[in-house]
Amino acid sequence: MKFLSEKKCEILFDYPGNTILELYGAIDNYDVKHVTVRHEQGAVHAAEGYARASGKVGVCLATSGPGATNLVTGLCDAMLDSVPLLAITGQVDRSSVGHDAFQESDMMGITIPITKHNYLVKDPYALPTVLEEAWTIASTGRPGPVLVDIPRDVLAGEVADDFTESYRKAKSSLHIPHKRIYENSLDKMKNRVKSLLCKSYRPVILCGGGVVSGGEAAIRSMREFSSRCGIPIVYTLMGKSACGASGIEEEKKPLILGMAGIHGTRDANLALAKADLVCAVGCRFSDRTVPHPENFVDTKVLIHADIDAAELCKNIYSICPVVADSAEFFRFLAGESFSEERIEMWEHWQTKLRNKKESEQAEIPEDFEDYVNIIKKDKNSFFGLCTKEIGKYSDKTVFVTDVGRHQLIAATEITDVSPRGFITSGGLGTMGFGLPAAIGTLCAVGRDKRVVLLTGDGSFQMCMQELATLREICDDAETKGEEPDLKIFIYDNFALGLVEEWGKRLYGEGFSPKYEKFHLNFSKLASLYGFPSREFSSFKRFESSLGEIMETKGTQIIVIKA
Repeated sequence: MKFLSEKKCEILFDYPGNTILELYGAIDNYDVKHVTVRHEQGAVHAAEGYARASGKVGVCLATSGPGATNLVTGLCDAMLDSVPLLAITGQVDRSSVGHDAFQESDMMGITIPITKHNYLVKDPYALPTVLEEAWTIASTGRPGPVLVDIPRDVLAGEVADDFTESYRKAKSSLHIPHKRIYENSLDKMKNRVKSLLCKSYRPVILCGGGVVSGGEAAIRSMREFSSRCGIPIVYTLMGKSACGASGIEEEKKPLILGMAGIHGTRDANLALAKADLVCAVGCRFSDRTVPHPENFVDTKVLIHADIDAAELCKNIYSICPVVADSAEFFRFLAGESFSEERIEMWEHWQTKLRNKKESEQAEIPEDFEDYVNIIKKDKNSFFGLCTKEIGKYSDKTVFVTDVGRHQLIAATEITDVSPRGFITSGGLGTMGFGLPAAIGTLCAVGRDKRVVLLTGDGSFQMCMQELATLREICDDAETKGEEPDLKIFIYDNFALGLVEEWGKRLYGEGFSPKYEKFHLNFSKLASLYGFPSREFSSFKRFESSLGEIMETKGTQIIVIKA
């Protein structure tokens, strides 16, 4: 607790248990708030929401055995989406480890593939250095989750108040890794990057989640480079919140064409297909962004910059792989000069794309046709129209989504978001992520911003017990004269919408994975937890009421029934 306090950790999300009880005796002695959730999966997703919204390390705490294993989904989610996370788990006594003791689980073995690093602490005097190294690994380089597993008798052990001796002993076996120097680091690749750009006629920037991780410096430099040189931007799902245009003067706005990939926009995919050079930064070329990687570079040059060297040439070969932080990479490009002739060519290319965008007559690659038809259908649906209206309230708002059809509608229909203003589960696609992540987001930004959760009836029910956690947070805030502002929109269609859509496309109209035999009344559920709620099945009623809902501060649950 002393370590977390010194790291300016504001909050940790926890669920108590026998092996971790020793730590609770110390919590109240330090200025670190803890929020006790109703399920450990809620703790790790809340820590993720906090980390994604704030850019800081999220911290969660669980006991041994099932408590620790309940963190696994969230750790995997954080690993795929590069979220800085510190998970502290209790473990059985050292003498019982490996003997199938009550509530023992091999968390090191279980989490090796889904954490950036993990530890089993066997010596109380090693703990300070283990924590320091874990924090550094989670928060530097490519961010990610780190797990520290601590036996109960280690937590109960005594150490001197002065940790100098602890560090001296522990450093003989533990160290904080140094930054590697790579052959293809930016310093060595600058000339090649500029040379390839200067030979291109139709360049496109592909912005990934690494640009969001790069912070304001990366986002500002990317926009400056794009708007000055006339190079359009497309983004991945995780890169979306780096590409909102709120607060930018009209004449300085870059041309942002939307999300690329199988659930992306027609305009973004057209630009990727027609480009002769793609400058991809902070993305890993998942199958959702590029479904057919073997064809991607046949007609184009790829500059791929990423802080993680392991991602370069992993899914798609690049003739110019660059190991660089996104802020460092775009700062270099923003500071470079290009000939007026070249910039005119790029602006002509951007104008052609802009005209295509306005006419909406552009042809799209055959690979994406089915996906775009689904998006077009969703855009004009009741849910699509409601989402577009919600997206108009983007000022001082952080949008959080669960996973499913509503997520993809939100990704394409909510266009104007602030940095770190669109939080979703990308790589793992975790249903149940939304509510606890929204709670974590509320804890990170709730004093300054409104939080909007978009969720489906399927996703919401996976972690809906966290409404109890939310109720306690609201009650605690109200005693301090505060009022958390969280709007929960539940898209209720009696089905797993995306599964149903693809099932029908693949297996015909007879396919319908519904769960109609028992359907939850979400308004009654809201009242049980003391939250006001409203239901809408008409777009006109929803449209006329939304302004009042959004401008009235406080937590509300709004059910949109298909």
